[in-house]
Amino acid sequence: MTCAHPRGPRLPCSRAMPAVRSRASPLPGSLSACPGKNVTYFYTMPGHSSVDLDTVGTREAIAPQVTGNVCGNKGMQVMFKAGVTVHYVYRGNDGVALVRPAISPADCGVMPDPWFKSEALLAPA
Repeated sequence: MTCAHPRGPRLPCSRAMPAVRSRASPLPGSLSACPGKNVTYFYTMPGHSSVDLDTVGTREAIAPQVTGNVCGNKGMQVMFKAGVTVHYVYRGNDGVALVRPAISPADCGVMPDPWFKSEALLAPA
């Protein structure tokens, strides 16, 4: 499955979405292209509000899992070669951001390719 803006790149969606093992899984999120080489995925955790969770403990539990899932996803490697940093925002059911992990190409051991052609992101999946 891919997500695409009419004039934007096709991106792996379901396979790129990290799973969170908690009492409530995140709801399917939205994707936002940001200024520069940044992409942000937004998720809502319906079973948790910002007052329910210890933000530091939640970050320590979620961030390594997100990084491992993203770095292990072959579809995301194309974005990293293009120098894109992938951000995730996990929000509580009250809309307050709980965790905001960001995974850069360096986090996954990928060296951005200065000759990378952005058209490669637009190629059919």
